[in-house]
Formats: sequence, C-alpha cells, structure tokens
Amino acid sequence: MHPHRTMAPVRGALFFTVALLLAVTIGVALQQALGLAGIILKPLLLFAGLAAGWAVYAEHERPATALRLRPVPLAEAGKSLLLGLVSALLAQALSMLAVALLKATGGQIPQLYRDLTYTPFALALVTRALVPALSEEIAFRGYLQYSLQPLSARAAVLVSALLFGAFHLSLIRLIPLTLLGLAFAAASQRSGSVLPAMIMHFANNALALVLTYYVTIPEVSVPVLLAAVPPLALLAWWLFRWMVPTPDAEEQVAPTDRKAVVAGLSGCLVPAVLLYVYYVVFEWHTVWP
Repeated sequence: MHPHRTMAPVRGALFFTVALLLAVTIGVALQQALGLAGIILKPLLLFAGLAAGWAVYAEHERPATALRLRPVPLAEAGKSLLLGLVSALLAQALSMLAVALLKATGGQIPQLYRDLTYTPFALALVTRALVPALSEEIAFRGYLQYSLQPLSARAAVLVSALLFGAFHLSLIRLIPLTLLGLAFAAASQRSGSVLPAMIMHFANNALALVLTYYVTIPEVSVPVLLAAVPPLALLAWWLFRWMVPTPDAEEQVAPTDRKAVVAGLSGCLVPAVLLYVYYVVFEWHTVWP
C-alpha cells in the first residue's frame, strides 16, 4: 500500500466532521436564506462538492477513483433498484416499530418526522430523493468509504454505515438509517462502484415520498411488524448476494501504524460526537417533554 494511503482513514474522519459542522451551520443558513435553492445547493456543495475537492487535494487521487465513479452493467442497476426498494420497506418497518415504541412509552413524534414536505410531488422527488441520493452517496459511499479502505473492506462498510446513520443527528432514526447505510455500503463494496448505492438511495427516498403523498398506511401492530422484519432482511440479503462481486484490491494498515490511525480517526470524530450528543439530548426532550 502506498504510504500516503495509510492515514487516509484519519482524513476521512476529518472530512466527516467538517461536512457535519458545515451542514448544521452554512447548510442551515443556505436553506433559510434561499429556500428551495438552498435545499438543493446544500447537498451539492457540502457533500458532493466537498468530497470531490477533498479527494483531489487530500488524497491526490482522480475524483473518478476516490469517489468510485465506475459504470456498472444495466443488469446490476436493475438489481440495485430492487434491493433499494426492499431495503426501504425494511427501514419503514423498523421506523414504524420505533414509532410504536415511542407511543407505548408516552412519547410524541416530532413535527420534523411527521411532515416530510409540503412541496409538489415532482419537485420533492428531485429535492428529497434525487439530489440527496447523488450527493450523499458521493460523500459517504464514494469518498468516505474509499478513505476507510485501509482499515479493511469490512471496517470501511461498517464505519461508513454508522457515520451515515449518525450524520442525521437523531437517535430515533439511527438504527434504520445505519441499516440502510450498511446496505448501500455493502452494495458499493461488492460492485466496486458508487452507482448501485445511488440507485438504492434514490429508490428508498422515492418510495418514502410515494408513501407520504399517496398512501395512508393503517396502524400496524407490533407483532406484525416484528414478523415482517426477518423475511425482508433475508430478501435484501439474497438480492445483495445476487449482485456480481467486483471487489477492490484489499488495503490493510500495517500493525505498527494501526494504533496511530485509530487514535487519529477517533480524535477527528470528537467534535462530531459532541454535536451528535447535543442533538440527541434535544430530541429526547422533544419526544418526552
């Protein structure tokens, strides 16, 4: 492995923290000042743009390499679409379980989660499904997962998925989003490309919008939801195994460097962890006032 790649996980962790801090400061300011334009510019600038710039100047790599912008066969794109829809149904079931748990413990769902959007459906499909799918995948399954590869392929998948779940600054949504991140990251790792993850992400967001706009979901009992989760998870796993593996060349940090890499990675994530804890405490007091 090239010596420059050894500390790539540390640079990836720093990228995550910077992106998170920019999202809650400049990103929020953009949305408040520009409205719809700000909603579109935020992910394009702070996720896709920042990741591309970071890949060029921090990793000294071509964007196509560091962001995993590789084409995939049409058949793989179709499999990704199916896997994205199944993963979305699994995430929906887990989210409904979380809502049932909140209600059972006397909590109330924050307005943020009840009202997804008031914009027309076609516009919401672009702003809430397409743009986030492209931008967030370039950032998370593109640059961030690539930067974590020297830890091992499995660690890159697991850590990038957990960071993706935590990036949304919510304890309620942490498990469903982390599981979605696992599906996206595993598909990206298996295919060697970020494109399957983009397709899966778009399918998930689009399905969520369709359910929000056009489907009135009756209240489903907890036993039914618990019964639905295992078969959906097995179906998602089968679809994932159906994808053709094109693994990247394995990178591994030498044992003598691993402690320094883990220490640097952990240190870069401290501000992000503190911010996450702050938002979780705020959410807790909102849900259980």
